[in-house]
Amino acid sequence: MKRSIRLSLLATVVCLLFVVGASLSVAQDQGGGNAGKGGPGGGKGGRGKGGAMDPQRMQQFRDQMAQRMKEALKCTDEEWTAISPLIEKVTTLQRESRGGMGMMFGGGGDRGPDSNASPATDALRKALESETTPAPELQAKLKAYREERDKKTADLKTARETLRKAVNSRQEAQLVLFGILD
Repeated sequence: MKRSIRLSLLATVVCLLFVVGASLSVAQDQGGGNAGKGGPGGGKGGRGKGGAMDPQRMQQFRDQMAQRMKEALKCTDEEWTAISPLIEKVTTLQRESRGGMGMMFGGGGDRGPDSNASPATDALRKALESETTPAPELQAKLKAYREERDKKTADLKTARETLRKAVNSRQEAQLVLFGILD
């Protein structure tokens, strides 16, 4: 029982790691890169604009989480060297395939065209901001958004299959619990 609780906790923390990583990326793109450095956005607890951690602390956190994942997967150094880039690719594509919905509905703040959102996402968001956007234009932007999302979803499926082939059955099961594989 304790092992399953630990694994569940680890899976939750891993998911949070990638969410925080995405938030950090957005905060840096929006000018929060000075967090913890005494510049604008710096301040208590190393948090900057938008509440994101400073890059150094975030990297330490990511390194710790990577080490925990390596241990949970019971990887050798050689195995980890081979599969960690595959895991990174899958998690990046997972974030991208969501199309920024978490930012729109999750209280992530205003994401303008200067963010790291895709061009199709930015175009659709901008079209929605204007009450006068004609329906045919809105439909065209929605179609482009869906096509881009579908391509990213296909890329995610391919990346997951590549990762699945690179791990053993026990590691695959662990990655399913982590939410990295489906």
